[in-house]
Amino acid sequence: MTGSWVVTGERKDGGVKPRHPLLQGGFGAIEVAARYEVLRFASAGPLQEPPSDSPRAANVVGNGDRVFTGGVNWYLNRWLKFQVNGIHETLDDATLAPVPGQSTYWSVVTRLQFVL
Repeated sequence: MTGSWVVTGERKDGGVKPRHPLLQGGFGAIEVAARYEVLRFASAGPLQEPPSDSPRAANVVGNGDRVFTGGVNWYLNRWLKFQVNGIHETLDDATLAPVPGQSTYWSVVTRLQFVL
């Protein structure tokens, strides 16, 4: 599930073009966005072997990941966009996490994008 809204009122069709670009008498355009996603995996069908947490096992123990991402896009002008995203992940089985025993993670990602 994904949604975004340009707070400053610009149209989104064909890309956001700020009505009042930065350094040209304005602040640019601001867009807020959110996304929620779920990923689950496990071995399909009944197998003779018991489930294992080894990635090479024939019958893999299931796990899932729920991710919420919230972000802000700042369109400085029609050529520059600065993005900041906060990402919160929750794993169903903490024993299979990248850091065993820790089932939730926070990440922050930033990006400066040039448009030609």
